[in-house]
Amino acid sequence: MESTPAALQSQDRDLTWESIRYDVPAPDDFLMPEHHWPAFVDLPLDRAVRIRFNHFAVRFTCEMFIYFEHSIIEYMRRHRARLRNLVKESHRVRFIEEEKKHTDAFYRLLFLLRPDLYDTRDVHFLKPSRWDRLLLFLTPPATFFIMAELFEEMTIFVPAVMAERPEHSFAPVYEVMKLHAEEELGHVRIDTQALEIARERAPGWIFGAQALWSLPLMLYAELKLRSCWKKAVGKFAAEENLTPEQAKLLVRKPSRSDILGFESFLEKKQGAEMPGLRILCAILKKVIR
Repeated sequence: MESTPAALQSQDRDLTWESIRYDVPAPDDFLMPEHHWPAFVDLPLDRAVRIRFNHFAVRFTCEMFIYFEHSIIEYMRRHRARLRNLVKESHRVRFIEEEKKHTDAFYRLLFLLRPDLYDTRDVHFLKPSRWDRLLLFLTPPATFFIMAELFEEMTIFVPAVMAERPEHSFAPVYEVMKLHAEEELGHVRIDTQALEIARERAPGWIFGAQALWSLPLMLYAELKLRSCWKKAVGKFAAEENLTPEQAKLLVRKPSRSDILGFESFLEKKQGAEMPGLRILCAILKKVIR
């Protein structure tokens, strides 16, 4: 499998952040291909309801990206001293500035899709908590870069999946995802370099412990996502007057880009000569299956 999706290598070479049109009306059609969420393909729902659910899922995805991007920004801002020996200052500043640009683009997408809900740049599905902030503060650098790289790998494949069904890919959504993925490729390289330096500087048992500490943090993040999705989709089901049987079909499962990103991450890391990573990858393999 290619580590870089082909859609990032050849298409839309003249696309820039400034060229994205946020003033076009959202269509009464799919914003992203339904097969991006394999669990929701062939739902026994009217097409109009499936389209509204698709819009809902895209908004949840944008908020999810904002949630994780904010976490990365917060960590890199607050822990400059921790990162000093792992990341060049110019890379840290670039990382933060690009992530801020990404969150702004996702907010603009949300406003385009539902100006009645996002006129104050607030979020409705995924709000940071005190527990989130505490865990982020306690996260060691090696753990942070492992989790950041995994998240970024999953986002990289979104435009590749969308490019498979361009007729069901709303242009502003695709373009934001495309540019976001291209810049995340650079962030993955920074993550990889930081982990290599951390391994060189730390005793093996410390690095291994930090690598394995990412597991409970990943579980915490997944449980939070599931809880927020359950509440949000419950409200959607009520608004759409779905039956209990129909609502039960809307359980959150990994998207196609999640799976591809997981596989890419595992392919790169399972052979790395870094303490704890082989165990981490072996556990994640079982989870993704």
